[in-house]
Amino acid sequence: MIKAILFDMDGTLVDSEKYYTEMSYKWVLQYRDVNKSDIYQIVGLNMDDTYKTMSLLSGLSYDETKKSYDEYFSVHPMDYNDYLFDDVKDVLPKLCDYKLAICTLSSRDMLNKFISDTGLNCFDLLLSDEDVKNPKPSPDIYLKAIERFGVNRSETLVIEDSSTGIKAGKNAGICTLARDGSRFFIDQSEADYIFDDLHEVLNILNEKNI
Repeated sequence: MIKAILFDMDGTLVDSEKYYTEMSYKWVLQYRDVNKSDIYQIVGLNMDDTYKTMSLLSGLSYDETKKSYDEYFSVHPMDYNDYLFDDVKDVLPKLCDYKLAICTLSSRDMLNKFISDTGLNCFDLLLSDEDVKNPKPSPDIYLKAIERFGVNRSETLVIEDSSTGIKAGKNAGICTLARDGSRFFIDQSEADYIFDDLHEVLNILNEKNI
C-alpha cells in the first residue's frame, strides 16, 4: 500500500521548464545565435551543470555566465502560480491521506518562492539541493525523504519528469512515474509509467491500494 508520494517540482508540478528554456534562449541570444532545441539540454540539470552548459552555448567563461545568467533571471523572475500545471490544484487536495514531499534540484530559495507564489501548503516535507550532498541522479534526496517519513520503498511513489530525476527515483528503488516530457525530447524510458495528467496518478494509486 502506498503511504508517501515524493514530487519533483520543476516540470512536474509547475511548467517551469517552459519558462527556463524560453528565458535561457533569450539570454543566450545576447551572445550567440543557437538553435532553440540546444537549450533543452538544461532540462533536469542542477544549477552548476546549467551554468556549464550555458557557458558552452554562449561562449562566455563559467564565471561570466553565472554572473550574467543570474542577473538576467533576477530581472525576469518567474511567478510560479502562472506556470502551475492545471491539474495540480485539483489533484493535490485528493492526496491528503498520503505523506507528501517535494524533492527538488532547485535551491531552497526557489522552493520557498514556489510555496509562497502558489499557496500550496499541503506538503509535509520540503527538500532542496541544499539538503543533500549528492544531487540527482543520486538517490540521496529520495532516500532522505523516505527515512524522514519512516516508510519503505514499496510504500512510496516518486513523481518526476526529467531523465535525471527518473534515474534518481529508480536508483532509490522506488516506483517512479513521469509527467510526459516529449515536447522537450526528454528520455523517459526508465519510468515505470508516463502520464499526461495528474488525474492518472489517482487511478494508479487506486489500483495499488486495492
